[in-house]
Amino acid sequence: MRLPFIKMHVCGNNFIFVDELGRDPMPDALISDLAKKLTDPYTGVGADGLIRLGGVNPSDSSGISFRLLKPDGSESLSCGNGLLCAGRYLADRYGVKQTVFQTQIPTGRPVAVVSGETGGKRWIRVPAPSSIPDFLFRLERHEDIVTPEGRLVFNLQSRRKDPLFMENSEDELSFVASPVFAGEPHLVVRDSGIVPKERAGCLFPEMDGAVELRRDWGNLLLCRMGGQISAQYPGLFPKGINLMVARSSGGGEIIFFRSFKSGNLRETMACGTGALACAAVLGKGDAIRVVPEMARRHMGALGYTIIPGKNEWYIYGDPELIWEGIWTGCSSFTGEV
Repeated sequence: MRLPFIKMHVCGNNFIFVDELGRDPMPDALISDLAKKLTDPYTGVGADGLIRLGGVNPSDSSGISFRLLKPDGSESLSCGNGLLCAGRYLADRYGVKQTVFQTQIPTGRPVAVVSGETGGKRWIRVPAPSSIPDFLFRLERHEDIVTPEGRLVFNLQSRRKDPLFMENSEDELSFVASPVFAGEPHLVVRDSGIVPKERAGCLFPEMDGAVELRRDWGNLLLCRMGGQISAQYPGLFPKGINLMVARSSGGGEIIFFRSFKSGNLRETMACGTGALACAAVLGKGDAIRVVPEMARRHMGALGYTIIPGKNEWYIYGDPELIWEGIWTGCSSFTGEV
């Protein structure tokens, strides 16, 4: 099987694109299996997800279908960085400057997202962040964790000795989170809401005047928080939940965050819909700068500019092409796509 593809990123959050415009789409089972193979960093191309673009032609006025497959083969509802990349791809490859994408296709009720460019900056216009839909958020068995303000209080039990705080290895880890839907479901945690408070210091060490450690203890903390919720609170988030830990600066005009993605089961460099969720919880002002902490450290990335509105929000970012290639490593399938 010969499969042409491209790889793009925003703030290090990277994707493989499969262009199915003007052609018969591959069967879902095949593309799901390909997503598992291609996103594998050791035996495939390596990526945070695989995006397939479908439609009659690149300028299809009814909208281009946007579907993101996670590394485990399951399908996301949307992806902010992926949509920024897709808009850039259509502009560069086909000359289409503004596009309507159909997202949230698995729900059976697609949601339109507009992608365009202003002053050399790519943007997407999305529905304003809202509460998480019932089919993604089931509180029936966990009503005791809800505060009067609608936030959630999690008390994670100790599973094993914690190498970060050996003397407190039997203590619980607690934090307060705000549930937000921004095309994908997210929990937004202020780092100040983590108890014991000294643990939160490893998430943004340079901001607290500390020297960045050779080993990122913040990654261990974030992965424990994001990975343990589903195990300890079964059924609360039937399709999984993404976790954003954030800190605001400048009165809410600048937000720094770190992201744990449920479909990747690890920390990612950035998350576009997660940036929207963080802005909804911590942001203030007419233009909110949201900076993914890991992309800032490793790439010097400036992050996103988010413009809130009543019913629709804009997110501006800088998608880039990494490289193009042809996948030939799928011996169990024949033909050329």
